[in-house]
Order: sequence, then C-alpha cells, then structure tokens
Amino acid sequence: LWAAHQADVHAYLMACVRRWADADDLLQETAVAVWQNFGSFRPGTDFRRWALAIAHHRVLRLRREQARRPLADEAALAALAALTAAAEADDAG
Repeated sequence: LWAAHQADVHAYLMACVRRWADADDLLQETAVAVWQNFGSFRPGTDFRRWALAIAHHRVLRLRREQARRPLADEAALAALAALTAAAEADDAG
C-alpha cells in the first residue's frame, strides 16, 4: 500500500515545505510512522487519506519546531550590529 501512495505523499510534502531536504526527511518520518501505526489502519478505508493525514501532522510538527528556533543567535546579532555601526560611521566620516 505504501509503495502505491508514496509519490502522492511526497508531492503533498513538497507543496507544504520549501526545501527539498525537508520534504525528503518528512517522507522518511511519515513512512516510519505509517509502518509503526499500521495496526490502527482500518481495512476498507482510504489508505492514501490516512497516510496523508500522518504526513500533515509531520508538517505541522516541523512548522512548530521551526517557529521555536531562533533565526540567529545573540552573538551573530551583536556582530551584525557592530558591522552596521562601523559601516555607518565610515559613511558619515
């Protein structure tokens, strides 16, 4: 079942995230989760929809993790501020 729907799941993930590497990582995580939770899949229901729901939850988790990550650390911000101030001083001087 997974092999029949893997391309659809990957296409969905590519539409949800910007980076190819993130989509590939999420595809692997989704495949593992599908395997681990296969016992909860109800035969006769839509496997593709079930797998896409698992993928969707992985996307949401990635977005939460990215939102918690700082864009830059304090040292990098301080260095940038110092460079900007030095450049402005050179322009004024």
